[in-house]
Amino acid sequence: MVDARSPLTRARRVVVKIGSRTLAATGGLRRLASSIAARPGAAFVVVSSGAIALGMKKLGYRARPKEMARLQAAAAAGQSLLMRAYEEAFEERGSRWRRCS
Repeated sequence: MVDARSPLTRARRVVVKIGSRTLAATGGLRRLASSIAARPGAAFVVVSSGAIALGMKKLGYRARPKEMARLQAAAAAGQSLLMRAYEEAFEERGSRWRRCS
């Protein structure tokens, strides 16, 4: 039986897409940071959504807005929360990280 993940053990650069649900799950981002920290020597590119979801909570929206201006407001309000969550999760594990916009 071939392990589908075995090429990842040799990869020098890995792109990871993490969705809003995973980010919102308890410990989702910390688990991701732990997995990445366990692979020194590999460069990871993390692509995520979540700014709108976090911003909706911060702004008190009960449902996802349909209007572009409200979506943009939620994204703007949530982006700093998202970056802070990443920073905390990776720093707790002693991992270096760089934010690329």
